[in-house]
Amino acid sequence: MTMPFHELVHVVQWSRLGVERFLLAYGFGLIRFGYYHGPLEEMAYALERDFERGAVPQELVGVIEGRTDAVWNQAAPVVLAGRNQRLSLSRFCAREPRKAEMTMAPRQPH
Repeated sequence: MTMPFHELVHVVQWSRLGVERFLLAYGFGLIRFGYYHGPLEEMAYALERDFERGAVPQELVGVIEGRTDAVWNQAAPVVLAGRNQRLSLSRFCAREPRKAEMTMAPRQPH
């Protein structure tokens, strides 16, 4: 049962970045790379695999914090520029829509 370990990685990420920066970095990763390839998720899944193999790095919290800082340093210029200029984050994320996104029906109001 490794899901709690995966979620604990997110707890350390959240603790390191704080609420606002975690949500901005996580959202940036979702928009730019999708769920499984977002940097914070990739980190959690990679460490989860290490945990399953019994190969968790020593100084685990420090490793997570260092990698989380690197993710923030990559995301911050984009998300902060977008927020400061009141522009949509998606404008900065140059990726083609996935086929599934192009074929989904618009959400109907309640």
